[in-house]
Amino acid sequence: MKNEPFLELVLCGLTAGEYAVELLSPVRLHQTFASPSGHKSIFFLNPAFANPQISEVSVRVQKGTIVKEFVIPLFVHKLTGQVRDFSGQPFPAYVWAVSNDLNSPQAMVRTDSEGHFTLWYPEGKALRVFIDDESYSRTTYECWIVAEELKDDIRLDPRVGDFELWGLHAWRTQLNWQLYFWPCSLPLDLRSKRSGWKLPHFPRLTKEEIAVRINGAESQIKGLHRVRVWAGEGKTHPVYLLELPLKEGDPCGPQLIQVEVSTATRGRGEAWYIVW
Repeated sequence: MKNEPFLELVLCGLTAGEYAVELLSPVRLHQTFASPSGHKSIFFLNPAFANPQISEVSVRVQKGTIVKEFVIPLFVHKLTGQVRDFSGQPFPAYVWAVSNDLNSPQAMVRTDSEGHFTLWYPEGKALRVFIDDESYSRTTYECWIVAEELKDDIRLDPRVGDFELWGLHAWRTQLNWQLYFWPCSLPLDLRSKRSGWKLPHFPRLTKEEIAVRINGAESQIKGLHRVRVWAGEGKTHPVYLLELPLKEGDPCGPQLIQVEVSTATRGRGEAWYIVW
């Protein structure tokens, strides 16, 4: 796994044609590309972008005889914590912020030997982080940290186990919290592989096997629903939908939602969702 410091620029409202993009500061870099109409992400890789104190970048964009220059402010926050396993031991791992396009540069850091990490991440960009070690789904499943964006520095201490809550999402209605996740059990999936069964097992859960904490305070699960959702190519997959009572939180700070699954035979794991 290799992590190179990079700057991503997203150009919107493009018309079809050839473009030249020059980064004027903090370092001078240049790229050309052809684009259809719409938007385009381009990446500049340079060690200078490892500096979280960079507050702005200057960019020149040219298409034919049309030249425009921009000064773009940068707001960068940090996600910090200590990764442990469910026995409380430090868990050295990779902390990897992924996008849908895994061929693009990814923001990734490695914890120290005690599981401590710091990931710098730009404000305004959706956050999808998974945490696991080099075995990658052979002995443990990922712990996910998800947010629509980071608006401030966040500290949390994730735990890695053998159960994954994939796609965790949370939203508020006028009456309650709604939580959604796709359950994945490593013990069941390993059993499937040994038996030659090609389809993943759906781990059935009860309320008693799920704990939800919001900013550290445990919340009572009022509803637990198993539903099937579209999974692409004409397939569906079962997921869980949870309902929690809506409580007044800190209007000036984030809601750190921790969802933990603990079972006797299907594994144990957790995921986090950050709501502002």
